[in-house]
Amino acid sequence: MTESGLERTPSGAHGERILRVYRFRPVRTAFDAILRDVMLPDLATVDGIEEIVVGRRGPGELGERLIATLWSSEAAMLAAVGESFDRPLFHPELLDETSERRLDKAPILLDVGAGLPREPQVVRLLTGRTRPAARDAYLEEARAGTEADVAAGRGPTRLCLADLGDDRFMTLSIWGQWSTVGEATGGSVQDPTATRHSELLLEWHVDHYELLPDIPQPPRD
Repeated sequence: MTESGLERTPSGAHGERILRVYRFRPVRTAFDAILRDVMLPDLATVDGIEEIVVGRRGPGELGERLIATLWSSEAAMLAAVGESFDRPLFHPELLDETSERRLDKAPILLDVGAGLPREPQVVRLLTGRTRPAARDAYLEEARAGTEADVAAGRGPTRLCLADLGDDRFMTLSIWGQWSTVGEATGGSVQDPTATRHSELLLEWHVDHYELLPDIPQPPRD
């Protein structure tokens, strides 16, 4: 880990850490209460989970939700929540409370730890594909850019970049405010969907969510 808190986990390493991103829509307005009172407290107690991030977006109470979890290893994740929705292990009785389910999970390549002095508000999820042979260059640019932004006081409070395979990746980041997102990514408050180093990418897409506060977290060692 570098002095800025940036960590790199080599792809293919045994027991590598995993980023799991679950996106869905609730089928009824009471589902947020189920999340807070049942699912998230139980999730925070399973072995191998390191952090839980929950985001939502509107309009209304049935907008898309995001639950991003960091795991100590793929084995721990599979033991706790399973491989897919076909054979759910974690509260399977609640699966029908959701619709439009999407699931991505991948080994973490870059990780910026929390602890910067600002209150997080925004969850940003970028998914993309690098140009052929540009993967390592993009990783190094992401590393250098994040270090510079953190040093300048405009970086994310947390950033994880994970390898989806076939030059595909996803980057989950947590931000203090919309103006910081725009400044650090080359966009603006009015258009925060830009990204740096797009010349190294064949395709990319950005989604933003409101961060839910006071989410139960696994106990710290």
